[in-house]
Amino acid sequence: MRVGIGKGNGRRLGVLVLAAIVVAIACRSDPTPRTRGRGEGAVGEPVSATAGVPTACTDEFRKGGLPIGDAPRKGSADPLVAIVEFANLECPDCAKAARTVDEVLARFGEDVALYFIHVEGQAPAAKPGQPAPQRLWRQAAQASLAAARQDKFWPFVEQAWATNGKFSPQDLEQFAQRIGLDLNAYRSQQNSRDVLQQVEAGQALATELGISGPLPVFWVNGALVQAAEVEARLGQVVEQELAETRQALLAPRARCEMLARQVVTRRPAVGRGAAGVGRSLGAPQEDPNALYRIPIGDSPKLGAAEPLATLFLFTDFQCPHCARVAATLDELIKAYPNDLRLVFKNNVLPGHDKAQLAHEAAMAAGQQGKFWEMHDALFAAMREYYDSPSRDPARPHPLDRPQLEATAQRLGLDLDAFRKALDSHTTAGAVQADVELARRFAISGTPTFVLNGRKFSGNLTLEQFKGRVEAALAEARKMLETGVPRAQVYERIVERGAERAVFLPMPAGEAGAPPQPAAPREPPPLPPASEAKDVKVEPWTPVRGPAGAKVTMVVFCEYLCPFCKRIQETLKILQQAFGNDLRIAFRHHIVHEQATVPSLAALAAARQGKFEELHGLFFENQPDLQRACYETAEACRAKIDELAGRIAGLDLNRLRADMDGAEVRRQLDADKAAAREYGAGGTPSLFLNGRLQVGAVPPSWFGKWIDELLGRTTVTVPASMDPQQGGGGGGCGAPRPAPAPQPVPVVEAPRPAPQPSALQAPAVQAARPAAAVARPPRPRPAPAPAAPPPPENDNPY
Repeated sequence: MRVGIGKGNGRRLGVLVLAAIVVAIACRSDPTPRTRGRGEGAVGEPVSATAGVPTACTDEFRKGGLPIGDAPRKGSADPLVAIVEFANLECPDCAKAARTVDEVLARFGEDVALYFIHVEGQAPAAKPGQPAPQRLWRQAAQASLAAARQDKFWPFVEQAWATNGKFSPQDLEQFAQRIGLDLNAYRSQQNSRDVLQQVEAGQALATELGISGPLPVFWVNGALVQAAEVEARLGQVVEQELAETRQALLAPRARCEMLARQVVTRRPAVGRGAAGVGRSLGAPQEDPNALYRIPIGDSPKLGAAEPLATLFLFTDFQCPHCARVAATLDELIKAYPNDLRLVFKNNVLPGHDKAQLAHEAAMAAGQQGKFWEMHDALFAAMREYYDSPSRDPARPHPLDRPQLEATAQRLGLDLDAFRKALDSHTTAGAVQADVELARRFAISGTPTFVLNGRKFSGNLTLEQFKGRVEAALAEARKMLETGVPRAQVYERIVERGAERAVFLPMPAGEAGAPPQPAAPREPPPLPPASEAKDVKVEPWTPVRGPAGAKVTMVVFCEYLCPFCKRIQETLKILQQAFGNDLRIAFRHHIVHEQATVPSLAALAAARQGKFEELHGLFFENQPDLQRACYETAEACRAKIDELAGRIAGLDLNRLRADMDGAEVRRQLDADKAAAREYGAGGTPSLFLNGRLQVGAVPPSWFGKWIDELLGRTTVTVPASMDPQQGGGGGGCGAPRPAPAPQPVPVVEAPRPAPQPSALQAPAVQAARPAAAVARPPRPRPAPAPAAPPPPENDNPY
């Protein structure tokens, strides 16, 4: 789940914003001590909204393409310790904590900086018999960040917190007047796109780090300080982190390297109790049985007027999986004209730079009574765009402004009114309200659905949708039999539903004491045998393992997806554990368009028997490859040339010729078509003897599934040797929805396909590994590329 913050480059991933802040404050090029001072942003001084970047590193960062975050800062301009505060302006406890924070900054001013991230936090409880209070956290966040554009962020915050978080929209305007803002500039900035994106980025970042409890929460070089611990522990943690960082700097290594090692690569979200014992705070797991009460509001609706089943669609016009599922939903509505209602909710994803305007355009068409016509036209254009075998780089994108206007004209809209709506962003508020609603229910990927209060996601087939709808209708009809009026069915079903995401309890433990280890997470069952696909392994497909293996895993991946990188270590663990019983085949599924060129290169390298070498280099150097491929096609090819040049025996001239040749292009198009045919919803998509699993889930999960397919009763990959147990899976694109619980029968392996002659299968061990796999430290967020990185949160894992 990740949104852009940087000013100059539009959308950036929220996690990378924090990475940029941490890298900026951690990495210096000078190996010797230097005179340090508070500089701009010291306590009590005016500060810029731009995060402090050490002067010695500024040029280095710009050359490296790292984003310089826009999080407001105060304290040292050249710090050794970063305090990242997750808070909002209507939070009374945040106002109370400000005094403690300022005391800490005054005490360690030469070494510490505070960065402020706006997040929603927990809603205040409503008083008995009264409606829930109006939330103004987002409005206040936008106002304060507009003030930050005039270097008045902290004075604005002081005004808001002086009210103990009790202010009205009119008060925000008065705060701006009191601190001497240019009111015209302030008003125009409040709802500007970069301010909206920055607020959304903060919320996405908090979700990514699993921060959802009472505010404020402080992240201090990776150590977490909770709201109740601020007064007692914040200064102590800062002092400890500062001591550790200074100790690390005594090592005979470059200052930049040591600070990056000390700050950037440490395990995030780890709090230390009073005795100094670390306690890991893994990301919370959502309750799969939660019932949600989603408000319909003024959202566009389609289908039955008095439905028995209400299906909410959280979607993004730039998401390829959303475009494909839209056609399925049209058939679904036709199948249940009297019983099913579809409710549209906007969910603009980070990294989708064209989606916001497209959603505003659809809502603007809705103002003229043609929302669904625009909806259908945009998704039809996107399907044609994404499914085209070869895309002309010069071809206009269907969601560009001229194409949106052309679509509006074809639909017979009043063009003047339509253009005015886009120019003034009159529908941006409605779009943003839906996005905020999605975040409240932990909906970070598309397409995501909520059917009569039950959430699921993925590019389902029509039959899969029908199965879920039939189950919902059966429940609703029982309610009709009890006398509930048809028009009230939805409200009665969800009347006790949660109004925000429900998470399973986290492991408890006293502060300072080692917590009880969490029980290993159990995998969902494999899809039933009836859903198994005959997934082919083509003659050109790179393969590890023997053709006669009892289990074949076909992996659909691409080289720019970070979860495809994560799955590589899992595949190694599985190969070692299952030996010659497992065959792994690699096919290509392009979720991010810029991943096309690396896939062509990998297929071309396979023709010289060098797939494994280039495949490994691509994932080992993924950040550099992302940066290049998201810059230009030429930069992407140059990076591929550089990496391929490291491989002994690889003919670069032949590689380039094959990449541009018809045969390799045909192979890639066949892989992409197969991914669509088999229902690969995102990357990585893995088929175990034809049964689909999406995402970089833990190796022990795959181990259990493979054990079942082999008919084994013993555990081959226990959780104790699984480095991912306690962490999350993930994927790029839409995940496969969770299947209904049912026993998993053993199935026979699919018909073996020929082993490609160009590849030698690496040696594997038939026995289980003798020693447990070491659990690596979870890295801090990696530096970001110059251009917008791929939208990792196209997926709610």
